[in-house]
Amino acid sequence: MRLPLHLLILACTLALCSTAQPDGGLVRLDATEGNIRVVVLSSPTPLREGLMDLSVLVLDAGTGDPIRQAAVSIASVPDDSELLSMTFEASRLHSDNKLLHSALVDLPGPSTYRFDIAVDAPGHGRATFQFRADVQPKLPAALAYWPWMFIFIPALGVFFIRERLVSRRRACAARAGRPGSR
Repeated sequence: MRLPLHLLILACTLALCSTAQPDGGLVRLDATEGNIRVVVLSSPTPLREGLMDLSVLVLDAGTGDPIRQAAVSIASVPDDSELLSMTFEASRLHSDNKLLHSALVDLPGPSTYRFDIAVDAPGHGRATFQFRADVQPKLPAALAYWPWMFIFIPALGVFFIRERLVSRRRACAARAGRPGSR
């Protein structure tokens, strides 16, 4: 009865895992314009078509203090003219780390994208920043989830090793004629 309990715990753990990991990732840009400094983080790495998280840390360039009241918008402009440009508002409400302004950006296809970040910070002025990033095609489902499927192989291996050891112990006990060898 222990094995089903372990499987239930494993299934619950896997069900609670998230595919997007906001508020982290690769630093794509660290730049200053006027009184505003931004640090832009993206996740996942490498970028793939579909949902991605862009998080922007807005700082006072002189003191390094975070500017929490800033309005941040992000535009994704693909080099491929067949794909649509889109604009997203970044908000601290979407972010686990309340110092970051984040947005879930939906990239429609693989291409090289230019990301335009516009920051309007009261008392600090306005600034615009740009960076470029290559977005790769989606992974096939089997490749995207292989780490989760791989978990079961070692678990099955341990189970079969345990079963083999228990059967050997029973066989040895039966040959020795000990009681309880069944």
